[in-house]
Amino acid sequence: HLLHTIVPVLYVTFYLLIINTKLTFSNVLIIMVHPILFLLSVYLLASTLFKDLLRQIYTEFARPEYIYPFLDPNNYERGVVGVLLFASLVLTPSFIVLGLIFIRLKGILPRT
Repeated sequence: HLLHTIVPVLYVTFYLLIINTKLTFSNVLIIMVHPILFLLSVYLLASTLFKDLLRQIYTEFARPEYIYPFLDPNNYERGVVGVLLFASLVLTPSFIVLGLIFIRLKGILPRT
């Protein structure tokens, strides 16, 4: 709950009210740094280095090496291609649109 609710709300509030640096629409690729690093870390670290450890710790889950079900290639008919399609056609546009909304909000709010 803290990771997916409280932290995002606090960070958006922090960005909109406290950070004075203003991103422009040309900086939209900066928005994608965190999601790309997260996706790479899931596949390069969690699913390869810690696969056996996660299976031993979380015995009640079918495939605990994937943090979220939408990142598990076994949940897609096309496997890894399905994950890449979901990431590129759903997640990426969602992050970009949300980032653009927050950039616009930042431009509307008066600077302190």
